[in-house]
Amino acid sequence: TVPEFKAKDVVIDGMSRFVLKDGLIAQYHESVNGGVAMVQLGVAAPRMEKVLKRWAGRLRERPEVQEYLKR
Repeated sequence: TVPEFKAKDVVIDGMSRFVLKDGLIAQYHESVNGGVAMVQLGVAAPRMEKVLKRWAGRLRERPEVQEYLKR
């Protein structure tokens, strides 16, 4: 949807994670390395750094991560 990246191909490797409860999917999450995609799009390094720092901050703020870091 960003005009400067239109018609650029991106190849990524990702992972899906399911949390099961009583044999059913209770939660579904997807994870990809967005940095790999941004490099292929030609995103400028300072812009990538800003985005990756924001993503890292959000990850570290998650309650389950905070609990893990206390161990």
